[in-house]
Formats: sequence, C-alpha cells, structure tokens
Amino acid sequence: LHTNCDQGQHPSNQRNCFRVCDWHKDLYDWKLGAWNECVPVSARTFGAPRQFTCSRGEEGIQTREVGCVQRSNGEPAEDAICEYFEPKPRLEQACLIPCPRNCVVSEFSPWTSCSKTCGMGLRNRIRFVLAP
Repeated sequence: LHTNCDQGQHPSNQRNCFRVCDWHKDLYDWKLGAWNECVPVSARTFGAPRQFTCSRGEEGIQTREVGCVQRSNGEPAEDAICEYFEPKPRLEQACLIPCPRNCVVSEFSPWTSCSKTCGMGLRNRIRFVLAP
C-alpha cells in the first residue's frame, strides 16, 4: 500500500517513566543546609519600620536550603523521591534576636607596682569584657 506519510516523523507511542520503589529509600536522602542568620520579621514586611521597645528580643526568621540528593555522590535529585518516604524538612523557623545591650566590663584590677625602681616607669591595671 502506498502512503504519503513519512514513517520517520510519526509521533512516538511510548515514553520513559519513573516510579519510586521502596528500596530507593536507601539511595536518597534530604540534604539540610545550615540555618542562615536570624532576620527580623519586620525586615520581611513592606512599609515603614515599626518602633518597638525591646524587652525579651525581636522576633525573627531563619531560612535554609533543603534538597533531595543521591546518598552515593550527593548529586541533586527530584524532591518528590525523598518526599515519597518522608516530608520535606522545614525551610524556615522562628528565632529570637537578642535586645541590644551595653558592653559590660569588670572592675579594674589594682595597679601593678612601678616598672622602674627609680625614674619614669609604668604601672598597669586590667579589666575584662564580660558581655560584648
């Protein structure tokens, strides 16, 4: 039978697919990044910054990177694979930014004796920073 259709250009009737298997649990895992610095919640909202009296600290948010990886080589994988076995860990968490405070130092130590037995010398005393 003669046809005008080019057999090399017909649409494919098959394609690859992938389904997660139970044994994949041993091959994939969540990679958790370190928590970033605590950022004030007020910095994430639009508008004029609000004034507040700091008593116990300012509410903040920390973020991190989380992704599914192959255990063998750390290569990224689809999150759906890891999510099949356990929920994706949190990307954000609440944190508290301590209230600003003044530097706290110890009392000075007593003066040392003079560094010279006669003439011009030096005496020293020290103190420590207790809370920066």
